[in-house]
Amino acid sequence: MPSLLRRNRLRLIWPAVKLAWRYLDSEDVWTVGDASVPNEMFGTGCQHDFPWYFEGQTAVQVGTVSDITTWLAGCVYASDPDVFQLQDFWQHPRTFEQIRRGDCEDHALWAWRQLIALGLPSEFIVGSWLKGRSEGQNRHAWIAFQDRGERFLLEPVEKDPGQAVRRFAEAYQDYVPHVSIDGRFRRRMYGGLVRWLLDVRETKRGNAAA
Repeated sequence: MPSLLRRNRLRLIWPAVKLAWRYLDSEDVWTVGDASVPNEMFGTGCQHDFPWYFEGQTAVQVGTVSDITTWLAGCVYASDPDVFQLQDFWQHPRTFEQIRRGDCEDHALWAWRQLIALGLPSEFIVGSWLKGRSEGQNRHAWIAFQDRGERFLLEPVEKDPGQAVRRFAEAYQDYVPHVSIDGRFRRRMYGGLVRWLLDVRETKRGNAAA
């Protein structure tokens, strides 16, 4: 997976980065604030505004969260270079339904759309997954949602349906969120973004001193 921020896009997202640095706490990565987060902060493959991913009718009807995780379990995790010969490409959920192959964003966008269709408040989140494929180094996408007053995290590329959804209190330490968007397309930034920026700065200093 490509890194969250690319040097040639830093100029475009710098106002949001400065806001995160000023108001968010790097020690509490789940500290959150509303912000005008540009698409570039979600990933270079985010080439459309988010309402585009909700256009058209789904070909997969679900009635429960379990239906969502069971359907995703039958999909194949595959990188964008392998499927599309592109470094980063976000499929429309209807395309993903047809080919059933894709990376974490493709799985997560589909799950997010289905959760919202079920009437469950949901956020599409991008950041780092500390125990997953990316090993905390690169961008990962997952979902946070609420059901009956309780908050959950849905790991879209987990192929065991019984393990794909966990209570927030049990799962949150496995993730470092950077940015998110909810079902009303309101965008937010997290303390995890500041943590990531600090780590990048320290890495650069270490490389310069070597």
